[in-house]
Amino acid sequence: MNILYVKIGYCANFIPDLAAAEKLLQILRYDPAHIAESLKTFLEGGHKLDDRGKAQASAMVDSDKLRVWLAEKETSSSLLVNGRCDMEATEGQSPLSFVDAQLVRAFQRSKQVLVISHFSSLYWDPGNSSRGTPTVRMVGSLVGGLLTQMLAEGIEVDISFLTKNDWKKLEGLELSKLCIVFRELTMQLPVGTVIFCLLDEVVVYETSSLSAEIDAIMRRLTRLVTKHTKVVFKLLVTSRGRSLDFQKYFRDEDILDLPTHVEIDDFAMWKVQNIGEEDRSHV
Repeated sequence: MNILYVKIGYCANFIPDLAAAEKLLQILRYDPAHIAESLKTFLEGGHKLDDRGKAQASAMVDSDKLRVWLAEKETSSSLLVNGRCDMEATEGQSPLSFVDAQLVRAFQRSKQVLVISHFSSLYWDPGNSSRGTPTVRMVGSLVGGLLTQMLAEGIEVDISFLTKNDWKKLEGLELSKLCIVFRELTMQLPVGTVIFCLLDEVVVYETSSLSAEIDAIMRRLTRLVTKHTKVVFKLLVTSRGRSLDFQKYFRDEDILDLPTHVEIDDFAMWKVQNIGEEDRSHV
């Protein structure tokens, strides 16, 4: 791990930033080892997809919209991918989750980008209120992923903006405060930093009880795409079915609807497993 340069601040409730970062990760219960093991599970699960599932994954990889989204590294952009599967007739891992996992792996191999991701099935436990709502867990995983990588890369971290009252709100897993922390961390990144943010299987959040929280999250994330002038923020959102609530946060040209009928592709696995490799060679 590179040396972490900590900015020293002075206030009555000041906590040294390294200690504050570790405290925040503990509050979020963010475990990089668990994330890595789960990613491995998604990658291995792709091999268990049937031929139609593999073909759908290949269709996403072959799409021009995804290729353009991947290739452009100088401008922030967003993309919503709808798999348009019949949700009542599907089971097991989503083909789009397999593509997302392969993308995360490809991005992690690059030393010049940061990648944060949220795979809904890892955190979808509405009955476990001790870790907040599913939407709180979504933002928590993004904050934890970004903070962990900033520490690992030796990027200066300053969490002195949090007051004693802010810490109480974080301990109470207040969504708005987590969103503020996420935004503040992105503002501390070096100019020109490329962040890939992947949200997988978002259709599970399309419920009336979560709509207000999802709206708050998506408005903040899309604002990073359109308003953040310091970093390049690349947002990818995927859904095995057809997302309805999420579409309003994307322009029509930033929505990819996969075909409902796809031809079997003998090279599907090779295409998915090598996604991002050609692009990565140029970064």
